[in-house]
Amino acid sequence: MKRSRLMKPGLLPGGKLVVLAALASGFAGLATAVPASGPPAAALTTWPCPALRVPHLSVAAIWAGPPINGIKPEDWQNDPKVDRLVARLALRRTPLSEAKSAIDKLANEGGPKAQRRLLVLFAGLFDALNSERDQVIAGLDRLGRHQLTNAAAIRAAITRMHALQDVAKPDPVAVKKASDQLDWALRLYKEKKRAARYVCESPALIEHRLYQLGQMISGHLS
Repeated sequence: MKRSRLMKPGLLPGGKLVVLAALASGFAGLATAVPASGPPAAALTTWPCPALRVPHLSVAAIWAGPPINGIKPEDWQNDPKVDRLVARLALRRTPLSEAKSAIDKLANEGGPKAQRRLLVLFAGLFDALNSERDQVIAGLDRLGRHQLTNAAAIRAAITRMHALQDVAKPDPVAVKKASDQLDWALRLYKEKKRAARYVCESPALIEHRLYQLGQMISGHLS
């Protein structure tokens, strides 16, 4: 049984290889099913997050106020005050308490003009935060594709390790080099997985902020 050499000191510990083999085999069907240059739908297969992938936000899912269909980007871009508010309130580092004060101040101007500006403000915020969310989704899609590549690298490293160990007289230097490559592939995979765990929360955080801002604005609309 040539692969019993795995357990020898100086070679890759058997336990580590079992973990790597299980990790790589879990991606085996996925890697063959999704070509690297596949259609956009492949992103659904490579999605790295536990939550369902929702490509785009719907206004109806966030907003219960008057329709904003007729509002265009120039409507807030040509109003310096509203444009500044869109940029400021879209930032997640801006506290919601500060956002509420700014929205209340705009609403307190009174009259039809204030009502219109509030509606335009929400349209601008939806545009800004939805664009930010689109960028996050695209980044997660790329991360998922990279994980697929990393899984393939792990499988290749395991195959190389087996080939080196199955010869009559294994070369310790070559085996050590293959072991290092295997360790590197696994480290890269783990780092990407750790990054995904945090980034996966971003779409929901953006949606929640947009919903809260929408609630603050719609509360002032008749």
